[in-house]
Amino acid sequence: MPDVELTFVTGEGPVPPGATVVAPSPTETYALSGAITRAVLTSLIGRRILLHAGTIDTPRLGVVVLVGPSGAGKSTATARLGAEGAYLSDELTIIDPDTFEVTGYPKPVSRSIPGSRAKRDVSLPSLHLMPACAGGSPDLIVLLHRDRGNGSENGPPGLERMPLASALLRLIGQTSSLNRVPGGLAALARVIDSAGGALRARYHEASELADLLDHAPAPISEWWAEVEACRPSHDVQPRDLMLAPFDQALALETGVLVLARREAGLLEGLLGVIWELLRVHGGLSLDLLQDLVAEEIGPHPDAARHVRSAADRLISGGWVIRA
Repeated sequence: MPDVELTFVTGEGPVPPGATVVAPSPTETYALSGAITRAVLTSLIGRRILLHAGTIDTPRLGVVVLVGPSGAGKSTATARLGAEGAYLSDELTIIDPDTFEVTGYPKPVSRSIPGSRAKRDVSLPSLHLMPACAGGSPDLIVLLHRDRGNGSENGPPGLERMPLASALLRLIGQTSSLNRVPGGLAALARVIDSAGGALRARYHEASELADLLDHAPAPISEWWAEVEACRPSHDVQPRDLMLAPFDQALALETGVLVLARREAGLLEGLLGVIWELLRVHGGLSLDLLQDLVAEEIGPHPDAARHVRSAADRLISGGWVIRA
């Protein structure tokens, strides 16, 4: 990981340009670690898969990546599971897109302050955590779903393998600048494949996770392929339909997953067929598109209406534009 140079000052006096002022309080040290994290993120954009996730490495489970938005319980779960092995990070997981190896970022664990919306950093020794600077590729990728009510209202704790499309959409939402990593979307799919598919964990308390992960479902694998952009096969005419610019895409068993800047969308059924035809042929008139759809999936008595409706949905979603 590249060196990151930052300037921090405490107390009174002049502040150097670009410096961050840090007061000696729990919330200010949390702000300090946040500033360092943002600098690390900036230095790695386009070079690593960056997940909003905690990571631990244990003899029993291997490298476990715990993914989820704020409030999902990542930090608590990371501290609980990490006590039996090595701690790599509680909120920033750095993955090499070529080797899938995790680079440790063992910052202090962030915790909410009771009765406040603020957070503070807790030292690793006080949580009995042993920091590590590197780990292997993920053995388990776990998307956390924490039920805050009782079990009768929300269902019992459980663990299930997620379909690849669902896992990718959830994980993309917890990445930073994935579109700027060359082949990043395909690399993320390979990471999921290498872990036997992502897991969805429904739980109430972090203490339940260890037992759930000890009995993880069997690995799964799904077909997918990376999609390349194509040049139009003919001159695009005014009012032709054509693809909106996109960064990366994957063909999946259920459709096409498209990544454009920070947005990702799964185009299923007729939407995926139309998107793929426009990718291959470039700009197409609506009439020609209808003919090609009929060749692709067969005729339908109401084909014109269905194709027009699907095209409108793709346009409104920002995946297709008119020339």
